[in-house]
Amino acid sequence: MSAVEIVPLSSDKMRPAVRCSNGCFRGAHYAFPFTAKLIRQRMSHPGWEKLALVALADGTAVAFVSACRRADGVRSGPAGDGDTAYISLLWVLPAYRMRGIGRLMVGRAAEWARANGADKLAVDFHGLSFWPGVDGAWVEAQAFFERIGFRIGKIYASAVADLTAYSMPERILGREGELRREGIEVRVFRPADRTSLLRFALAAFGPDAHEEARCHLERTRWGFTRFGMDWARLVEPQMIAVAVDGSRVVGYALCSSRLRRNAGALEFVCVGGNMRSRGIGGALIARGLDALRAAGLSCAEIWTDCDSPLLRWCCSTFRFRIHRKWLAYEMPLR
Repeated sequence: MSAVEIVPLSSDKMRPAVRCSNGCFRGAHYAFPFTAKLIRQRMSHPGWEKLALVALADGTAVAFVSACRRADGVRSGPAGDGDTAYISLLWVLPAYRMRGIGRLMVGRAAEWARANGADKLAVDFHGLSFWPGVDGAWVEAQAFFERIGFRIGKIYASAVADLTAYSMPERILGREGELRREGIEVRVFRPADRTSLLRFALAAFGPDAHEEARCHLERTRWGFTRFGMDWARLVEPQMIAVAVDGSRVVGYALCSSRLRRNAGALEFVCVGGNMRSRGIGGALIARGLDALRAAGLSCAEIWTDCDSPLLRWCCSTFRFRIHRKWLAYEMPLR
């Protein structure tokens, strides 16, 4: 095997890195064209420290890895779980696999993460991710991560529902009436809700939820998780549902159209801790699905933990079905 040189991603290495990425993902079920612009967007988020390396063999890019960790002092892992760094993307051209290059690239990412104070390296959903882990059907990728010391930390699911046959369940309509009598209204977002929604998102769910909500409200480009797409094409204010107690937002659902034709997504469904188990989440989901159907979409998708009550609720009440599972891997660094 030719000697492999690992170098930082630079402007002159961008085009070879793009060719490498498209060569790796060509034919995959989630394949889409990477571009230099997209990779630059991914590497420009001010809230994250980032690493990007390219492996060269005889001057040809044969592998790529990018890793990241929060730069703002916020502990990026779950509560009490330490500071987590993430592998955002890992590519090795098919002809160069099983030669130790992937292990070497991950090793460099782990060294960088450890030197920057991370306690754990994960392949998981985070603010710069494209996917929430490793495709549950991609056994070769699973074997690779397990071979080099990673273990499954969490399993996610993507579930889909047919909107062509959707109508709001009677029990949701009944619960909405009960909520109104309790002083809580579930409805489409209004401009006057903006400040309250953003304050609630930050206080209840942290900076990533706040950033996602802000991008929905401002319809701005957020290329880090949205494939470099312009949010003005994906999001309308009518795709946001809110639960309001007086003038105070206590829950919301963010919806968007997705890349696939006629498909939409429930991006976030958030209810304040003291407001849960009151039917607010179900009402927000119902209003979100109404908004997607009104936008002319025929399919809705949601991504969440496999053991999430949200997934059980969506499957039992709104006839979602699990379409694909994703494995989130993690490896301790200390």
